[in-house]
Amino acid sequence: MNYVTTDLKELAEHVTFASKVEMDEKIYEYLARLQADEQPDSVIEVLRFFGRSSLRLLGVSFAKYQTIADSVGISKSTVIRAVKRLVEFGMIDKLPTVKKWRGKSRKKSVNVIRILPTLSNMITQDDNAIEDVESAPSKASGNEIISEPSNFNHTQKHVLDTTDTLKHAIPKKLYEVMSPFFNVEGLYETIGALYRAKATVDPTIQAENHPEYIEAFLSCVRRYKDGKVRNLLSYLYTTWRKVSRGIYLKRMADVY
Repeated sequence: MNYVTTDLKELAEHVTFASKVEMDEKIYEYLARLQADEQPDSVIEVLRFFGRSSLRLLGVSFAKYQTIADSVGISKSTVIRAVKRLVEFGMIDKLPTVKKWRGKSRKKSVNVIRILPTLSNMITQDDNAIEDVESAPSKASGNEIISEPSNFNHTQKHVLDTTDTLKHAIPKKLYEVMSPFFNVEGLYETIGALYRAKATVDPTIQAENHPEYIEAFLSCVRRYKDGKVRNLLSYLYTTWRKVSRGIYLKRMADVY
């Protein structure tokens, strides 16, 4: 097995992103995928930690498991399981390292974690039948425009918790249409619903390139304001999933 040292100059060679905006956007996408797959909060929080701790060397984190555990508020063994799960999803990889000592001796050190710019091994959930839009499940209450779900409530600042960061992380077309309707938390959750809906059908679809997503969004908002929809988030999710299915089927028809 090849080891790298924890020397910053050497670690700089393993940087995986060209800019913080690019890294934030990818983390945001991965978080949406984890939510769609209903992964435990611990997995989501560990990925967030890697995002927060990868600012000096973009995409590269080298904290000890115990440090992560203390920061996130979970056990070391839970951190190890969360890291394993993120590796299985292909969102991160690990580089075993050694620490240089005086002379020629070396000692095994922490694992360097790299947030990958593309999924190396995507895990997808079963594609169940689309549910009726009025009965689709949701973690939101449905009595307000959008509220942040419980697994997004935490005391530490998230890499995507400001309007400016969201503006750069979300495709411009989607941001311009959706941002007037929501605050930061609401916009964050709504985009997450879009990515989750898309991921259940075909995560490679670029929503900003398909006006159907925007048309569906505006239609859903109108129905919500008219009192015809009780839970906007559920309605958006199910509608966007149907849109994704239509785009996917059309794509397959064009191929064959």
